[in-house]
Amino acid sequence: MTPKSEKHDIKAIWGAQAVEPNLVTVERIRADADKFQSAVRRRNRVEYAALVFVIAVFGAYIWIFPTPLMRLGSLLIIAAAIFMIVRIHFRASANPIPSHQSFMDYIARYREELRRQQSALRTVWLWYLAPWVPGIGVFTIGINQLLKHMLGNRAPFWPIALVMVAMVGVFAGVLILNVGGSRRLQRKIHELDRLLAS
Repeated sequence: MTPKSEKHDIKAIWGAQAVEPNLVTVERIRADADKFQSAVRRRNRVEYAALVFVIAVFGAYIWIFPTPLMRLGSLLIIAAAIFMIVRIHFRASANPIPSHQSFMDYIARYREELRRQQSALRTVWLWYLAPWVPGIGVFTIGINQLLKHMLGNRAPFWPIALVMVAMVGVFAGVLILNVGGSRRLQRKIHELDRLLAS
């Protein structure tokens, strides 16, 4: 083998090795983006189903429970559930990322989607948890009134305390899960930022 042909072969081998990591990166980024979009769509379907169930249950409560505050609380909870469906659709739905873009444009769009979902997770206390508070509060006061009407001064306080503790626990759990999800998305965003800067 002549030095010239040997040099040509070395360049060809180096070129193949230089391209391969990029191909792996392209495939991995697109697979990550597809997996992320599927997870968002699956999460939202579960959320929609749960919210429709809440609307059906508290719609029935309007007719079942006699106290005005329990009926008002049910209406407020239904309003919160409808608000949540709309907000999830517009704020946290999965926007498709066109695959025909260049790799860097694809990364930029994927990063934009991650940032949008992270913003929704980071502010979940405001748009996801806070709307439930008025309805749950009014409904709980209505339960207390119903118990006093049925049992008088012998009405126990523990059912109300149990409802409040349960709701605080659920809210805290949702908040912790979403803060953790926001941090995981931030790590992915940093990874994409490094790719965009390279």
